[in-house]
Amino acid sequence: MALVGYHRQSEEIGNKIAHLRQLLWKATGHPLPDDVTVAAMTRRTKRKMSASTRRRIAAAQKKRWTDYRKKKASRSRVKS
Repeated sequence: MALVGYHRQSEEIGNKIAHLRQLLWKATGHPLPDDVTVAAMTRRTKRKMSASTRRRIAAAQKKRWTDYRKKKASRSRVKS
């Protein structure tokens, strides 16, 4: 009995996907291949950072950790 409900729900989902494909085709003017998954349609492109940006981020991270360690060391000296 549960299997019948599963198949009905699967058909409903398939119909909704087909409807969305039609809407996308109308909006873009390009038909989508059948093997395109929802995850592939919503996947974001990888953002690229320049080497100088990565260096700035690394330097800021090192500074944050250095400050954290200094504060931690000063707290342990005060407690002693």
